[in-house]
Amino acid sequence: SGIADALDLRKAPPPGIIYGKLESRLDFLAADKATGHAIGADLAIIDEAGLLQENKRALWNALYSAISGRNGRFWCISIQGDGPMFAELEERAGSDGVHWHRWSAEDDCDLDDETAWHAANPALVGGIKSLDYMRKAATRATSVQANEMHFRAYDLNQSVDPEREVIVALSDYRKCVVPEGVELSGDVVLGIDLGGSVSMCAASAYAVGDGSLKVWGAFGDNPPISQRAKNDRAGSLYDRMIREGELKLFPGRVTPIGPFLKWVFEELAKHPCNLVAIGADRWRRLEAVDAFDNAGIPKIPVHWRGSGAGPKADGTRDVRMFQKAVIGQKVRIGSSTMLESAIANSVLRYDGAGNPALDKSAKVKRIDALSASVIAVGIGDFLAPAPLLEGSGVHVV
Repeated sequence: SGIADALDLRKAPPPGIIYGKLESRLDFLAADKATGHAIGADLAIIDEAGLLQENKRALWNALYSAISGRNGRFWCISIQGDGPMFAELEERAGSDGVHWHRWSAEDDCDLDDETAWHAANPALVGGIKSLDYMRKAATRATSVQANEMHFRAYDLNQSVDPEREVIVALSDYRKCVVPEGVELSGDVVLGIDLGGSVSMCAASAYAVGDGSLKVWGAFGDNPPISQRAKNDRAGSLYDRMIREGELKLFPGRVTPIGPFLKWVFEELAKHPCNLVAIGADRWRRLEAVDAFDNAGIPKIPVHWRGSGAGPKADGTRDVRMFQKAVIGQKVRIGSSTMLESAIANSVLRYDGAGNPALDKSAKVKRIDALSASVIAVGIGDFLAPAPLLEGSGVHVV
């Protein structure tokens, strides 16, 4: 009764307001873009701020303005998620008025790494979460791909959207990595994803025989790669790709497709392989044909792919073939920051019948190397020799 006497709870306007002694007031605000504007607060708090997407920026700014009259404080408490405004706070960490602290596991950690669990959950020893819970949750995430992003977001506090489904689990992809690197040999399919002024140009070569895979990408050098990394919230990823020899910069704002393809063919020439097919998105067919001619690419069969979802769509078939190849460890790739980060940032979308396709709508998520690889593996699977039926000379098709 003491608390009840000290507080006055009012439910209108909803969600409600609590009045306390000494004229104190606590407002619970709906997630509306104008909510809290100029409310005159000493403290504004956003819970799960990392889950607010770009379409909630007006709400974010309205709450920020709520502290303007009293020079108040703005607190954001959250798992990291992949919300842009929350990430922007981290980028400003240490600047005037911004304090940022994070507990999270490294992005490339194994899901069953207990050191990573403690890095993300310093209160494990205090019982807020138990080690037994973490072991069971990690097993669920490893066993069922659909659970992995939730575990990474909620239990490892990594910068991912918990509702997003990636094309393959990172744990499955990493089983395909050959630390000493791979060499392309025999018949090879080249998948190409042409970029524009903002996106990356990417190519992926897939050896039909043993599944070896290599990727390359390119940007224009204007803006500088450091600024591009900041714009894309890529951290040091682009610098690592350059050091690994996967990413090259070309003069200008837009990657010149002809010189990019010439560079890719120079890289292919370093391997004892035979290019038998090229795959590219048919959406930019005319531009691609001109680029092939300008680059002096020999007359090689080109497969024009549609990236949509559907029972007869190339995008659906290619995605399924890529998933099958990775899960079955039929792909071999050297350590690749470019492809691993693309897989980690991938998003699958589905049509009404449940047919998958890569979602390319997130402009700052660089999945171009994955798009090229999905095309290459999809075509390569089609061209690969079919296994013989037992006891006969008939090929399975």
